[in-house]
Amino acid sequence: MRLLNTTSLDLHEFSPRTIKPYAILSHTWGEDHEEPTYEDFRSGNPRRRVGFRKIEGACAEARRNGLDFIWVDSCCIDKSSSAELSESINSMFQWYERAKVCYIYLSDVASTFNSDPDNPPRDLIASRWFTRGWTLQELIAPRSAIFFNRDWVKIGSRFELRESLVAITGIGYVVFVGQKHSTEVEPGKRAHLIANILGAFSIAQKMSWAAKRQTTRAEDMAYSLLGIFGVNIPLLYGEGERAFVRLQEEIMKDSDDQSLFAWRSEELPPSTTQPPLRVGLLATSPATFADSGHIVRPKKAGSASPYSMTNKGLHIRLRLVPWAQHRERWRVSNPTSLPGYLDPVLPAFCNDNLSAAVLDCGVNCSPGTDGFPILWLERLPGQKNRYARAFPDKFVPIDFVRSSKARSLVHADIYIPKHPDVQAQISRGMTRDLDELLDDAARGSAFREWQEPGVLIASRSVTD
Repeated sequence: MRLLNTTSLDLHEFSPRTIKPYAILSHTWGEDHEEPTYEDFRSGNPRRRVGFRKIEGACAEARRNGLDFIWVDSCCIDKSSSAELSESINSMFQWYERAKVCYIYLSDVASTFNSDPDNPPRDLIASRWFTRGWTLQELIAPRSAIFFNRDWVKIGSRFELRESLVAITGIGYVVFVGQKHSTEVEPGKRAHLIANILGAFSIAQKMSWAAKRQTTRAEDMAYSLLGIFGVNIPLLYGEGERAFVRLQEEIMKDSDDQSLFAWRSEELPPSTTQPPLRVGLLATSPATFADSGHIVRPKKAGSASPYSMTNKGLHIRLRLVPWAQHRERWRVSNPTSLPGYLDPVLPAFCNDNLSAAVLDCGVNCSPGTDGFPILWLERLPGQKNRYARAFPDKFVPIDFVRSSKARSLVHADIYIPKHPDVQAQISRGMTRDLDELLDDAARGSAFREWQEPGVLIASRSVTD
């Protein structure tokens, strides 16, 4: 790990066993040319960058707190080394967690502390810091976090601002309250404390915390969540949304939480205007979990069946309710007021291959009620146990299947391909071409054979 000396501004290398107590800075980046880099500090010329002033302010605050070292992402990572960048990103949650204190610098906030949690300053609510993907882990991981405005005037600690932070971020209240005394916990045990706190929330809830955040690069939306979910994956810049799919595949290796599939996408074609697009069960980005903050873990731990990714797609055991057996009941079900729980489908687009899949997780909709999130699945034509998600922009109303009945439904072992619609289109296209070829043969059309090494190809003759 590389740290910046808060007095000399020299960079120092430390092994895990020799690392000194340090502060850590959380901030939003300006333009690339504004941020002092590792090379700038190595060459002794970091002051030419506009962003040096916030590093200078962070160093001054660290010195006041008796800390000789600080970590800053813009200058403590040699980004010319892909190996170092990968190690840093996979270790970043731990680095924030192990810091003595995190200084959260809000460059667009002028307000100071406001003791009224119901009326936080408007510029605090609108701060760009709350919209960035990387700052989610920087808010959650540190044992102590203090907010400062653009003039390095203290706004308040994470605990003091907890009511406002819950309202702004949607993060569960227990995350901020549970860490109040974390400074008193031994460093070796603190990782277990934060893991237990985050473990109280479902995958869908944690994804929802990142749903309205953004990163400059698409891949970073996945990489910024590694620490939140306690996983590691190789960095492959250039893969785009595939990084988020890999993140989900890594999460499922160590979790049976089916809320991973409790998402809906409004970016896909609306199912009210055309037949449903068939998709897999993995989401394309955290944005699809924007309405999933009320999806909770099942009350009985370990009740869900295990699931895994195979060469046939996702293998999972779910409780299915066939459309054909309950047609009338589907149509008259009453939608709830929760986002996504809308009138589920237009009956014209339904068929006997359609079923509702009951996920083994809960829904917090109102006190005293209980329910399960339910997704539409459609059995692929000609397949016995292969399904795709249909109507991915909707959930089935939770009041259709009450908890007692949901638990008594029969489980089915099924496979869900990653890209079922693409596979179906290819399959249909190949079948259509073969059918046309056979029709031509039946009509006596002329054929010629092209013989290539090891390949026999039949095609229509030029005269046909």
